[in-house]
Amino acid sequence: MIVSRETEERLARYEELFRSWNAKINLAASTTLESFRTRHIEDSLQLLDLTEPDHQWIDLGSGGGLPGIPVGIALAEQENAQIHLVESNRKKTAFLLTCIARCQAAARIHSVRIEDASSRISSADYVTARALAPLVELLALAEPWLTGGATALFHKGRSYENEIEDAKRRFAFELTVHQSVIDRESVILRIQNPVRL
Repeated sequence: MIVSRETEERLARYEELFRSWNAKINLAASTTLESFRTRHIEDSLQLLDLTEPDHQWIDLGSGGGLPGIPVGIALAEQENAQIHLVESNRKKTAFLLTCIARCQAAARIHSVRIEDASSRISSADYVTARALAPLVELLALAEPWLTGGATALFHKGRSYENEIEDAKRRFAFELTVHQSVIDRESVILRIQNPVRL
């Protein structure tokens, strides 16, 4: 994805912050830092190619800010867009707050458990999660927003087909599988209108 010079500078600042904080609070495996730009930033930003501009997002279990912070940095160039980051871990919340301030991300942190977030964030257009839980659990966690019309965009790895089959035992849903542009073994699952069976 092509971004402006200002956005590029903010993404570089995020990478610096991530590397610095990762040594203290373990935001990601150190083996993934060698290809940080591709594996983390570009992997996050590819979500924007699957969405419409000027919308509200929620990132569940934001952790080290992936995909939430890169998306929030990019959303800062859109007029009415914002991403809500849901993270209950205090150290990771402190990291996310630092990133939002230093990188000028269009983001807001909610330091609560995911199960309690719907009382603070009533609606959204897109719900994201990366490396958080199996698909059936993600659907249950995202249900308050998905039943309100939001679209889920979930990063998944090579076992995604098994996760889909497991999820279909509990939910009916509309599904589109998008091949990751970063990793041949990864996909983004676009899910809408889930209904419990």
